Formats: sequence, C-alpha cells, structure tokens
Amino acid sequence: MRKQLYDGLVSISDDKFHRLCDEILEHYNPEYSNLDSHGMHLYKDKPVPGTPDSIKFFPDGSIYAFQYTTSDEKSLKNKLLRDIKEVGYWEYAKDVRRVVLCCNSKVKDDIRRECRAECSKYGWDLDIVDIDLIISLILNNYDVRVKASKYFEVDVFSINLESELKYYIENKYPLLASREIRENYHRKLLEFDIYALELKAVSVSNGTEIDFKTKQNIILTGEAGAGKSTFVKRWFLECLKEKNLKSIPVFCELRSYCGEALPEYIKINIEKGFNQINIELINRLLLEGRFQIFLDGFDELSEKYFEEFKIKCLQNLKYNKNTFVITCRNNQVSKIENVNFEKYIMKPLEYNAILNFVSRVVPEKLNIIKDFCNNNTNILKLLSNPFNLTIVVSIIKTLKQEKSIIVFLEEISSKPHYFYKELFNQMLKWNRDIINKFKLKEKFLAYLVSYIAFKTLNDMEVRLNLCYINRLIADALNEFSLFGQINIDDVRDCLVSCKFIQELNDYYQFEHNNLVDFFASVYILEKKDDSDFLADVFKNPVLMEPLLIAFENENSFFEKNIENIPSSLFQKAVERIDDFVSERVVDFVRKVFSNDEENNENFDKALCICSRFYYDKRLLMAVFEYLKSKEEKGYKDFSSFRFKNSDINAIFNSMPGIEVFRRMRLAEVLDLLTNPFKYGKAATILAARFIKHLDKASDEQWDKVKDFYLKCFKYKDKDFLYYILLELDSYFRIKPKGVEEVYEMFKKTYKGHFWGLANNLIIEVMELMGELKPCDNDEFIRELVERALNCEKNNDYYIGQQLATLNFEEIEYLWSAPAKVRKIIGDEAYKKALQFAFNDPKLNENEIILSDMLFYISEFNDDNTLKILRRYCYYTSEHYFYNGKWDGVRTYALEGLYRKPNAQKLNILLSEFKNSKEYTYKIFFLYGIYKMFISNESEKLPMIAAEYKKAKECLLDELENPNNLREAIIQVSDFYVPFRSSYYLTYFIQEILSSLFQEYVFEICFEILNSENKKDFWDYVLTIIDYVGNEDWLKNLNCFGLKNPDYADKVANIIRQWRTKNSCK
Repeated sequence: MRKQLYDGLVSISDDKFHRLCDEILEHYNPEYSNLDSHGMHLYKDKPVPGTPDSIKFFPDGSIYAFQYTTSDEKSLKNKLLRDIKEVGYWEYAKDVRRVVLCCNSKVKDDIRRECRAECSKYGWDLDIVDIDLIISLILNNYDVRVKASKYFEVDVFSINLESELKYYIENKYPLLASREIRENYHRKLLEFDIYALELKAVSVSNGTEIDFKTKQNIILTGEAGAGKSTFVKRWFLECLKEKNLKSIPVFCELRSYCGEALPEYIKINIEKGFNQINIELINRLLLEGRFQIFLDGFDELSEKYFEEFKIKCLQNLKYNKNTFVITCRNNQVSKIENVNFEKYIMKPLEYNAILNFVSRVVPEKLNIIKDFCNNNTNILKLLSNPFNLTIVVSIIKTLKQEKSIIVFLEEISSKPHYFYKELFNQMLKWNRDIINKFKLKEKFLAYLVSYIAFKTLNDMEVRLNLCYINRLIADALNEFSLFGQINIDDVRDCLVSCKFIQELNDYYQFEHNNLVDFFASVYILEKKDDSDFLADVFKNPVLMEPLLIAFENENSFFEKNIENIPSSLFQKAVERIDDFVSERVVDFVRKVFSNDEENNENFDKALCICSRFYYDKRLLMAVFEYLKSKEEKGYKDFSSFRFKNSDINAIFNSMPGIEVFRRMRLAEVLDLLTNPFKYGKAATILAARFIKHLDKASDEQWDKVKDFYLKCFKYKDKDFLYYILLELDSYFRIKPKGVEEVYEMFKKTYKGHFWGLANNLIIEVMELMGELKPCDNDEFIRELVERALNCEKNNDYYIGQQLATLNFEEIEYLWSAPAKVRKIIGDEAYKKALQFAFNDPKLNENEIILSDMLFYISEFNDDNTLKILRRYCYYTSEHYFYNGKWDGVRTYALEGLYRKPNAQKLNILLSEFKNSKEYTYKIFFLYGIYKMFISNESEKLPMIAAEYKKAKECLLDELENPNNLREAIIQVSDFYVPFRSSYYLTYFIQEILSSLFQEYVFEICFEILNSENKKDFWDYVLTIIDYVGNEDWLKNLNCFGLKNPDYADKVANIIRQWRTKNSCK
C-alpha cells in the first residue's frame, strides 16, 4: 500500500497535488486550515509576481506562504530555493512569517539546511512537507483518507494501520532514532563514542546491576553528570536492535514535554518529524502494554507541567502494562511519589574505568594522569563523575607539556569548578581560527555565550528557536555597539561551529545542563555590581545552580550579598561552600543574634552558618552567648524554655547540622564543648548534643569528655539530667577510656524509676554496659498479656495507651518499638487493649498519645477498629495543639481508613462523603477516596477509579453554584496549616478548585480579600490564587498588595512565581 501511494504521488499532476495539499494540510497542523488559494497552479497566470501558491492570513496581519512543487529529486533543490526567493519578490513579503514548502519527493537534510538558511535571510520560519510525511498523513488519519481518496486510483481505505506501523518500526524507525542519538553525540563539544565510558547502574535495594532485558519499571538516579542519559541511550539503542512490535522502545527527553497526554507524547517522539502515526493506534498499543518508554531528565521537566506529567503519564493506571524507565537527579527523585518503580543509582566510575577511558582518548598521557591519581584522592573523586572526566580529558588532550597537565590537575583537585573555567578558555583557544574567520572578538563571544545561557534559564527556554536565539544575539551586539556591523547569521553559525551550542531539528540548545549552569554563573558574576539585577536573580528559583557556582568561584560575592540572598538559596550555598567563615560572616552572625527580634530570615541564615561550620570557635561561642542571654531573661525548665522560644527551638533543631556526620571535626572545638557550664544549662545541653557524635578521640580528649559528664551528674536538677541522658547512649556504646567512672556516677544519680519517659534510655544504657539482657518470657510479659486481655473487665484504659507509647516504668529491658510489643504479647491482646483504651474519657486531653494509638490500631481491619477510625475523623478539641484544625488526630484517622484499602473501607469513605453536610468533610473524605485511588494497592479494588470519578463529579456539580462555592472556600480554609501533615490535603483542595469555573472562584477570592471582616482567610485565599490564578487575577492581586503593605512581599512572590511558570508561553 505504501508503494502504491508513493507511485501515485510521484505521478500526480500539479493541479491535483496542490488541491490535495490544500485539503489535508490542516490535519498536519491546524494552523494550515482554510487556505486562500488565489494564484496557485490551479490558475495558470498568477495575478502578481511572486504570489505564493496558497496563502493563510492571520488576524495580526502576518501571513503563511505555501509553495507546492511536483519536481523530481534531481531538480528539487533548485526548485525549492527558487520558490522561496519568489516569495521574497512578492509585494507582501514583509508580512510573511512562515514559508511552507510541499513537494512530492523526499527532501534530504542538506536541502533542508539550505532552504532554512535562505528563509532566515528574510526572517521567516520554514516548514517542509515532503512525500514521506504526506504518505504518513494518509496512512494514519481517517479524515485525510476520505479527502485523498478522490486523487488516487488505489483504494486508500484498504490500509492496515498496524501492518504499516510494523513496517515503520522494523525498517525506518531504528535508523531514524539511532541516527538522531549518534549524530547528536558527534555534534557534541566533548565528542566521544557513546560506548566509551564503562557506566554501571545498581539497584538501591540489593546492589544488582541493571539487565537491559528487564521489563520492570525503573527510576535511575544519580548526581548531575553521572551518565544517566548516556546509559539509557545505550539501553534504548540495544532495544532498537530487537525490532519487536510487542515491546516498542521510545526515547523521550522530558525537557520537551508540554502537557501532552501519554499517547500524544509517544506519537511525537516515535514519529521523528518524518512520519504521521495514527493516535488511536498508539493509544490501543499503550493499553495493551506494547511500549518500553525511556523518559530522560525528570529533573529537567518544566515546573509548569510537573503535575500534568505525573497524572497523565505516570499515574494513569490505564497504561501501567507498559514499561517505564525514568532518569532523575538525586535531589529531585523525592518528587516522584506514589509510583511503584524499582530504584537504581548510577555508580561513580571506578579507578580502572577512569584509566580505561583516559587510555582510549589520550593514551600518550595515561601515565601522567595515573601517577597523579595515585597520590591524590580528591582528583579521583572528581573524575569518578563521567561528565567531569570527559571535560578534564578533553582539556588535557590540548595540553602539550607534562608540567601544564600537573598544574591543571592540581588546580581542579582543590577547586571543583575550576575545570569549567579552563574549558571555557580552552574552547576559545581551540576555535580561534573559526572566531577570526567570522571576524569576532573573544571577549564578545564569551559574553554572548554566558548571556544566552543566562537567558535560557531565566526565560525557561530549554530549546531555542531561530527567532529567539537571533534576538539574544542582537541584544549582545547592541551591548557591544556592533549591531549592523556584524551579521546575526554569522554569529549564530560561529556559535554552532565552535560547539558552544548545538543545532538539532531546527532548535538550538547547550550540550549539557552543567554547562548552561556554569556559563550562566559567568554572566551573573559579570553583573555582580548591579543591585537591581541581583535582586531579580536571587528571587528566581531556576537560577539557583548558577548562583551556587558563582558563590563557590567567588566567596566574596556571597559574603557581600549575605543579607539579600533568599533563605532556600542561602542554605544550599552554605552546604556547598568550604571554609568560607571570614570575619565578615562571623560579624553577621553576632549582629543577628544581638538583634534576634528584627529579622527572622536573617536569624535562620545565622543558624544555617553555625550548623554548617560548627567547628569554628567564633561561631560556637556566638551560639553559647546567645543561649546565655536568653536564659538570663527567664528559665523554668528546659522544655518550656526551648519550645516557648521559637528561636531557641530553631537552634536545637538545626545544630548540630548534618555536616557533623560528614566532617567529624569536633576535636577542633572540644575544649569549648567540654567547658560550656559558664554559659548556662541550655548551652551545656547543646554541647552534649555535639559530643554525642564524637566517635574518635585520643585518650586525653576522652578524659575531657569524661570530666564533662561527671560535672553534669553533679547537678541535682532532674530536668537538666534528663536531657543530658538523652545524649549518653553513643558514649556508652563506644566505651572509651573513663566510661566505667561515668557509669558509676550515672548509677548513683539514677535512683529508682523517677525518670518517666526516660526509662527506656536508662535501660538501653544498662544493656550497653552488660547489666541487662533482653528476655521474651519473663513474669512481666505474662502480666502484660493478662492486663491486655482483661482490660475491659478491670476497666484498664491505661494498658492500651502504654502499649502504643512504650511508657512502662516497670520494664526491665529495652523495647525498640510498639511493633515489638505487639509481636511479643500477640495480636489479639494488643488489639483488645488498644480498642478499649479509646473509651477513656480523659483520652482527648492528650492528642500525642491519641495520634500514636490511631496510627497503630489502623493495622487492623475489624469492624470495631473501623468504627473507631470513623469516629475520630470528626474529632474536635479545645485542647488541640493546632487550634482544632486538621493536622493531627483527624488526619491519622483518615489515613487509617485509606491505608491497606478494601471494599469495606471504601464504602465507609463513600458513605461519609455522601452524608456530609459541610463541604469541609465532603472534601476531607473525597481526599481519602483519592489517596486510596492512587495507592499502590488500588488494584485490589477494581471499582475504585469509577467511584472516585463519580464522587469528584458529584462535588464539582454542587460547587458550580456560586453560593455553594463561596461556602466551600470559606469552610475548607480550616485545612490551611502550612508545613504540616495537611499540606497534601491543602494541595488536593487547590486541584479541586482549579477544575471549577474560574470566574466564580476569582470573584469569591477577591470578595474575601476585599473584606476586612474576613482577614483571617486572606493567607489561605492567597494560596488558591497562587495555584489557580491567571493574568487577570494577578492584576487585581497587585492592587490588593498596594492597599495592604503587610502582604506586599507575599503578593510579589506569587506574581513572580506565576510569571516564571508561564514564561514559556
């Protein structure tokens, strides 16, 4: 059938070809509908010289010009170029935006390039529709077949779509797909064979390597440049060799995802720009599970389309028979929730793999590099990253002298980003002849590359079209007063020739995200003295990585802007920068601590610095002095002192930081840590938290630790000793010199069981010192079982609460968790005790115990348990820690109903949803149904999808009434508890609201914002606007911000984020 269509198109007359194209092009691109056909082949004498064969006028005055050619392949190139030039002679040429060339021959890549270059002279876009594309349109679209049938003698309705797809998959697709990947590698700046690196990926759970023949769903993680993309491209190429219609491999770069449903996205990526494949066929094959889908770069997915991608592509249960392989950087993998994939991670390159790569690329310099690596662990760590290795080897390849190579290696081993700087310099040297040929200056080109990289990130334009990159070049030419003197096309060609950027399928992009980040950091440092520029840059989350690189390369840039850097960026910067604690930084910390009432954000920054660089004595003393000043103002007991002072609590939450475990530099400040007593009790407790992490020290240093604990035990303050005891377990586990003396003092201090909840810790210490041995069958266990089984008879509520919280003073050995208790005393006794404890009339006064009990009882599914969970979904209490709102008891109760889903739990949720009168509860129970629907165990309930859809539609129907909607928005404000467990519930509500008629939501939101009586709801309403707002909303929101200065920053942030998300439009 394909050959018959091909023969028919080759022999078609001019008039028929042009009529055919006019009719079917709208099915290729909807913009190509309703063409004006004046002056085509249809009329032999065109009214005006240069008039295109067909024309499409747009309301803005722009024009698409269509030229039709029935030339053979020998004369095709000249004919197409002549068609373009003729449009240039047309009197309306200045209004043309795009030229569309249609021909009945195949158009080769070199012809496409020349035609594109010709169009770029006029500033036009180009689209080429050749014979292959026309045949694919006819094969894969029923409407096109209907229209085309009158132009062919062959019966186009006898086409078998699946056999045509099979022909494409077996013959054309492997060539097109593999060529695209391989040609892309040959265009790379760091050109190397895709198989050159010895990459390995292993399972996080069991350490086994990935088998390319596996059919399990996989998430492949790793740091930036770890080789994830190269690895899955190899995998994809191996799968292509199979030519198997039962498992069709498709490779997708997620940076190109724009909200498509999965069938549409597969269609785009399998067609390769040359073939039209029937969307219904793709959907049917997806439902049958006939695809192996490689999704590369989850971390590069536009934030705007993030949720759409998860819902449409990953969580759509219709397509779960297919195999998915996703790559993602380590820092983004937590965003892939509720996806049942096996997690694999890229292994760093091993020593031999590094040397093997070096020997393949620069064998003559292998010994120099090998000798240096043997004496420097830092360089091995750096080169274990594949991207870093390729850069370093590419640079070394150009260095002639051994001394130059060694100096370069020494530099990069101490300054991780130095090799990017060197690469930039080397690229300019490598391409000096090309740069001179285009009559450009290196300074201009360096500025241009950094500017394009910055704009690429700032404008969220991952792939740059011709118009966009030309505009950026024009900006740079204006900056250097060169506009009009140098041709824009020459500059663009120079960038591609020098391999600063790649040209692929009419788009331009950088080779790797790491390079974009580095080049953008260069531009930021170029503009570091422009305060207005920096203010905007600091607010833009997509520029975080370039800023971090800029901070690393120039610490003074960080220090100078320390007060202006947003907290999230600041925290990342502090984690990345080594030993930057200058006097300016210490002064900043002291200043903040002395004025802690003034700026909470700066206080968080000061804590972040102290946590990261805890081994700096100046910083540690600043913290101790701050605690002392606070303690002098009022101290009853440590718990109230800590939790009633948010800043004190923040100190104990953030210090010691995670770096304690990584750097272990406590010995540097041990003198200060073991003598904190003059700073007060809080400082001493904090010192104990630090000392807890000391696992290596000399005998002399352990003596200091011993003396510290002995001094602590001399205090008679039980409250203070309790918090010291919390930190003692590590010391007794290590058992260093002097531990017996501390243990004797510990036993003298510990008299009886007056410690309450600390009792388990005491038992642990006694176990560590060999005085107690665990036993599962003593008298105490028998008493526990008897108490549990007879709790109802003895009216013993307390046993169930003890079992859920491990609060036993009589216990004689360590129990690690309630699950262990349950195992020892048996399910029946455990369940009975827990269930009866819910009858305690005083239980509601202690929400912490109540929450623990709900968590553990939800393991059971009997009627009595479900009745308890159902009751506590309506829990309210004036004692409630979070003002009676939805973060805690009710959330735990609902979790119990949707965890381990079954038909009975689903019926309870549906019943409560239908019977609830308040929208708060309707949405609350709908959320429970939704969580059950997206859980990994939802397949046990085939009816769940239909029931959830029906329930959601029922709610949305009710909310179409503006009065109901107003009531619902106000009611569900109860859910708004930032940074707590109801966060996902709040997000779910925003999803519901975004499905409604936006004008109603808009009107009600601003009705609330304009009412002083409803000020309590303002923060919540702003979260709705932040999530579902549009451009009209933002204009009104700006007015609100001007009238209410207290909300100005929040309003500005919402507007900035909205513009960032929607800038790709």
